[in-house]
Amino acid sequence: MKILLLTLALLCTLAHPAAGYTVTIAADPWCPYNCEPGSEREGFAIEAARLIFAQVGLDVDYRLLPWTRALAEVRGGRLDAVVGASRPEAPELVFPDEEIGHSDNGFFVRADSPWTYQGLESLRGLRVALIADYDYGEEFAAVVSQMPGSPGVVVTQGNDARERNFRMLASSRIDVVVSDVAVGLHFLKHFEQASTIRYAGAQGEADPVYIAFSPLQPRAGEYARVFTEGWRALRASGQLAELLARYGLKDWKPAAD
Repeated sequence: MKILLLTLALLCTLAHPAAGYTVTIAADPWCPYNCEPGSEREGFAIEAARLIFAQVGLDVDYRLLPWTRALAEVRGGRLDAVVGASRPEAPELVFPDEEIGHSDNGFFVRADSPWTYQGLESLRGLRVALIADYDYGEEFAAVVSQMPGSPGVVVTQGNDARERNFRMLASSRIDVVVSDVAVGLHFLKHFEQASTIRYAGAQGEADPVYIAFSPLQPRAGEYARVFTEGWRALRASGQLAELLARYGLKDWKPAAD
C-alpha cells in the first residue's frame, strides 16, 4: 500500500493540469475487459481505469459503441480512448506502456462437432464468424483471405455482434466462432445455449491489448502516462491481482520487487 500511495502522489503531480476533466472511454462489449456501463462489474479494465484516473481528479465516462464506430470516434478526437486496441490495428493512437491483457484467437464450435483447432489451415471449408474491424492478426487474416474453397466468412457488427455469432453457431448456421479466449469463455458463462457449444482450442499467438488514446486530444500523452503509472501501482500493491480475481483471471506479469 505504501508503494501505491507513493506512486499516486507522483501521479497527482504529473497530472495536475488535467484535474477536473472527464476521460471518455468507449468500446463494444468485451467482457471481462469491459462490460455493461454502470453495472456492479463494468469489466476489470474499466474498474482499473476508474481507480487510476480518480486518484488524479479525473472522472471516467464509459460508453458502449460498436467497435468500428468507437475506433472512428477516437481516431477523430471526439472520444478520448478505446478499450482493447492493439498496436497493429491502430498504430496512430497513443498507447500507454502497460497493456491490459493479452488477446489470443480462440475457436468455438458446436458441442457435437468433432473439429478441433489444428492450425489455421484447419479452418478451410468451414463457415467462420468474425466481428467487423477486429484485429485477428496478420497471419489469421492472410490465411482466411486465401480460402476460396471455404463456404464463407460471416462478418457481423454492432454491440450484439458476439451474441449473434454464438446464436448462429448454436443454430448450425455457421461452424466456428472466432473470439478472444477470455471473452468467449466469459460470454458462454451467461449464454443460455452454452451447453450446445464447446471451446476447440486457441491459435497460441497472444498479442497485447491496451486502453489507447486519441492522438487528436492534447492530453492524450498525459493520460497515457497516468494510466501507465497507475496500472503499475495497482500491480505493485496487489490490487490488480484482486481486481482480476473478481473476474476469474490472474495477472500475466509478476509484480515488481
